[in-house]
Amino acid sequence: MKIAPLKVTDPWYGRIVNNGNIHADALSGVPIEGLVEMELIELLHGGPERNYRPYLHLRGEMVQVTPSVALPYGVTELPMRQGSGVAIDAFYDFNQDQLGVLVSKGYFTEAFEVPENLAHAEWVLPGTADFLVVAPDYADDAPLVFMNVHDDTRLELDEASSGYELTAYFPDYTPAAENEATLQSGLDEVPRSERTSDLFRDVQFEAHTPIAEFTAPEIPHETDAHQAVPDGIFSRLMSEIEAREPVAPVAELEEPALTEEAPAGSAWDTYLSKVAPGVERALTAPVESDDDLDLSLDTLNSEDAPVDESAGEVDLDETPTGLLDFSTVAPQVDLVPLSEQIAEDGIDHEDAAAKRAARIRNQIAAAEYDGSSEDAQPAL
Repeated sequence: MKIAPLKVTDPWYGRIVNNGNIHADALSGVPIEGLVEMELIELLHGGPERNYRPYLHLRGEMVQVTPSVALPYGVTELPMRQGSGVAIDAFYDFNQDQLGVLVSKGYFTEAFEVPENLAHAEWVLPGTADFLVVAPDYADDAPLVFMNVHDDTRLELDEASSGYELTAYFPDYTPAAENEATLQSGLDEVPRSERTSDLFRDVQFEAHTPIAEFTAPEIPHETDAHQAVPDGIFSRLMSEIEAREPVAPVAELEEPALTEEAPAGSAWDTYLSKVAPGVERALTAPVESDDDLDLSLDTLNSEDAPVDESAGEVDLDETPTGLLDFSTVAPQVDLVPLSEQIAEDGIDHEDAAAKRAARIRNQIAAAEYDGSSEDAQPAL
């Protein structure tokens, strides 16, 4: 009888085990043979503790289980749907004789690899499993089977346990074998010209005739080419307009002669009388050196420097000529320091008013004493 098994991770497995009223038969460590659809086979190497010994890693899906003993109620096979089977990771170890065969087949060459025909094939691998068979309610019904495969993620295999001698599937990768295979394939290979059929073998083409030497056409001179080009519409229109209305030549503006005599009140007269003298004096004035400038500054700053009393006198009737005199010192204005005003703000208002009144009286008295009380204005 073939019955699809359930996994022990199914929720019903725990309910049945915990329910003592359900009759079930449990079998542990039953030898099985599992049909595995192999998906990946790769050559790996162990660590230093195993002296980097090579081994094969096999990965696939177990889609059918055949127990070595008959299960209760006549169950002989347990098939599973593809995609819902048991994932298997197996490790195949080579013995000493197999390692010698691999070395003789070019294990230490760069071309050595696992043949592709080992993967994507069905393998029958041994193992052990636990079963829980639930009795049916009626004799004609099928039993319920739960299965748990041992070591499904680390199944240890070798030549004796699996029955597979995998070194026989490896081709010879030695250089001599490869050269012989290449030579044999070259002898058996059909020439490329014979492997294809000519589609135009029945077409008759004309005999090839060489083309006469090509001579480049002579390019006319640039001026000749421009002359050969006919006038456009715009050019014809412009010529017609010029013929109808001849353009008068633009009269050139005559610049006035640079003479000293000019009409009174004109711009030239103003320039000669007002601007020209100052420009001439500025251009003809002697240029003082840096030493002369420093000396004049020291003379002005010194206390013993002579003061020209007539420097501040200005004759209103005399027309000033030359540059302005900035040597006159402006009169000093008695200003109240800002710090004093700020300090006054922090004093009582009555004391501040009394101080301001006293200061104003002192200023008025000083002005009357100098004889200028009539014109002086007290600074508030």
